[in-house]
Amino acid sequence: AAVGRQVYTGLARLAQYKSAGRLSTIQALVVDLGSNGVFTPADMTELEQLAAGVPRVVLVNVRVPDPWGPESNQTISSVAHRPGFAVVDWWKASENRALLYPDGVHPDPQGAAVYAHLVDAALHLPAHRATG
Repeated sequence: AAVGRQVYTGLARLAQYKSAGRLSTIQALVVDLGSNGVFTPADMTELEQLAAGVPRVVLVNVRVPDPWGPESNQTISSVAHRPGFAVVDWWKASENRALLYPDGVHPDPQGAAVYAHLVDAALHLPAHRATG
């Protein structure tokens, strides 16, 4: 994890992990990208290729006041129906602005607890995607 990571940087890091064999032994991957720049359909295709074989991929959608927020969320939601994928709807959960710092983007301690609970719940949904 890193604060302020761009989508392309996150995907490059994931590619490094894959080439090092670090993705072949994990049961789940949590991806929270798209807040600092647009998450495009081409990025999602790359993510799907990199994550092939990971039984559970959890993506967290974003709450940002920037013009790329809706496009990032649309891209992220595009995989919600796919086996092995889950989408955490942080956009909806963070409608309660009491969960955010005054910048309206970053979760405060209470928001962080809600965020963690949502990710944990998504990790424990039944996985349908076959490994391998």
